[in-house]
Amino acid sequence: MIESLYRLWSGSRKHAGEEELLRLADGELGAWHVRRVQRHLEQCWACRSRYEQLQGAILQFVEYRKRIVAPNLPLGNSARDRFLRKLDEVSRETATPWQTRAAYFLRSVTAPMMNPVFATFLIVVAAAAAIFVVWQRNAPTVSASELLDRAQVWDTFPAGSERQGVIYQTVEIHTPTGTMEQSFYHDIEGRRRPRRADASLQQIALQKALQSGGVDWQRPLSASDFRKWNEHLSEKKEEVLSDRHGTLTLRTRTKSSEVQEESLTVRNSDFHPVARRLVLRDLGEIDISELNYEILPWNEVNVAELFEPEAGAPALPQPALRKPVLAMPSAAMLDEAELRARLALSKIDADTGENVSIAQTGSSVAITGFVETQPRKREIDQALAGLPWVRTSVSTFEVRNQQLVNPGQAQPSRISEESVVAQGAPLEVYLAGRSVPQEQAVELSRGLFDEALEIDRQSMVLDALEKRFPPATESALTPGNAALLRELLDHHVSALKAAIQKEKEIISAYVGELPAETQPAAPADDHAVAELLQSANENRRLADELLTPTKGGQRPADVILKELAEALQRCQRIAASLRRDG
Repeated sequence: MIESLYRLWSGSRKHAGEEELLRLADGELGAWHVRRVQRHLEQCWACRSRYEQLQGAILQFVEYRKRIVAPNLPLGNSARDRFLRKLDEVSRETATPWQTRAAYFLRSVTAPMMNPVFATFLIVVAAAAAIFVVWQRNAPTVSASELLDRAQVWDTFPAGSERQGVIYQTVEIHTPTGTMEQSFYHDIEGRRRPRRADASLQQIALQKALQSGGVDWQRPLSASDFRKWNEHLSEKKEEVLSDRHGTLTLRTRTKSSEVQEESLTVRNSDFHPVARRLVLRDLGEIDISELNYEILPWNEVNVAELFEPEAGAPALPQPALRKPVLAMPSAAMLDEAELRARLALSKIDADTGENVSIAQTGSSVAITGFVETQPRKREIDQALAGLPWVRTSVSTFEVRNQQLVNPGQAQPSRISEESVVAQGAPLEVYLAGRSVPQEQAVELSRGLFDEALEIDRQSMVLDALEKRFPPATESALTPGNAALLRELLDHHVSALKAAIQKEKEIISAYVGELPAETQPAAPADDHAVAELLQSANENRRLADELLTPTKGGQRPADVILKELAEALQRCQRIAASLRRDG
């Protein structure tokens, strides 16, 4: 007995083999053997874990056979009966709630989505659908015919009119050779015809050009006249466009007219015509835009001066010395218009790199100057479009040169040239000595020139803004205009800091550690921009010295680079001090 107990105890300390565990799971071990193995499993975590894994594998096999193998085996007679009963159960399950069926469907779809190609396809389809929805939302909701119908209603019954009074309208006309403003007066009832003023030769030529596009000089924005021209075209292509400024534009392109393209723009709120554009095959673009529109009572206009007498109608009482009361902008309105124009130009870098000037004229803000190309002119015109009280007269140098050509003018005498052999620029010699590849040296030189020029330009703009809006003027601005000025200054200060940082990165590999500045951390506010302008000029002068070859006597590049880095350090310190109180 004791020997048997000993064997049972000592046997329970031995690890169970795979065969013993499998026979235990199958119930094939004897009673004594079962007690020994079970006693060991109670004491040994490793064997117990192996036994549980074995049981799990057996259960998975049985489940697999039940779910996968058995349904695909050939059906016997009894199995056929079971299959038919299963069909009956499925038919009864057709009343399953839709939430459950949706869950089954999502589970069935999830597996294919794990494929990267399929997932990418779904993303592209979803993006295309989103773009289509946005496009449909922004697409014009009116046809060309409906737009003209509703615009003609405005022509006949202007919003806010009481069928009596005088329409006073001012338009601005841009041509390839210049800009002009024209004012018109119309009787709302159409009983009195406006007097025709004497036209200049320029106006006569312009009227003739506009007639080819069906434009009446007295009503240049008439929707009725646009429709007459449009309907007489034998071949045309129409489209209605909308924009973020709240306007709709009907654009007509044709090959059967002297006018290649013509468009009429209306406000989408009331379909009031506000602009008209013609593209003539020979003369180029002519843009007509409304500057002012108002309805005046009869007692505020000089009828005898502005209108022809009406046959058989009693004369209206004439004011002794009354003239049309025109809505003139206030000083705050002009300041706002100027600041918005400056901000719009700054966002396309047209206030630093182009020959464009901005000035108030008392009744408007005039934007004048010259740019290099016609696309750049259009970009500036588009940036300023829709700004009230802003008048643009920007032309290209090509047009200006054509206007300045005088065939009878004597040609300038030829300037004699002297050939001078100059050595390479200091930076070129310096980089060649350090075995810098030529392409890298050219790129470095170009980058240094561009950033030095940008720092100088931004400094000049900040100086001009400080002179235009000194503290006294700035303190008198309305809160809204003061916020616009801060936004404009922040834009130029950010551009200045970015240019300084880029130039420092360009020369950082060729300049050693600079000593800390002994000057104050920041100059006084009233002298900050002046000191910035001086340091920016010095920075550009040093960059020019680095990049310009001379006949002789030029300084070493490492000396110039050190002075350039010091000038940049001063510019960066001053730029960090340019803060405006909010």
